[in-house]
Amino acid sequence: MAPWLALNNIDYEVVPDTTFTRDKTGAGSIEYFPAEYSEGITYPNGYHKAHPIPGKDVILFNPYDNDA
Repeated sequence: MAPWLALNNIDYEVVPDTTFTRDKTGAGSIEYFPAEYSEGITYPNGYHKAHPIPGKDVILFNPYDNDA
């Protein structure tokens, strides 16, 4: 069972990425990438992060910026 009830019915991957940082995004270092966002996400500061697994729901996070 997912730690958040909203994720119980979603087939997703959890992907660590040490290059995904708050400094780059201007927001945070954890993001939900829905399968529909196959091109990735562009943040308000202009930084673009490609979808880590296009076609798959993904939670991308930096393990050094986020605790358990």
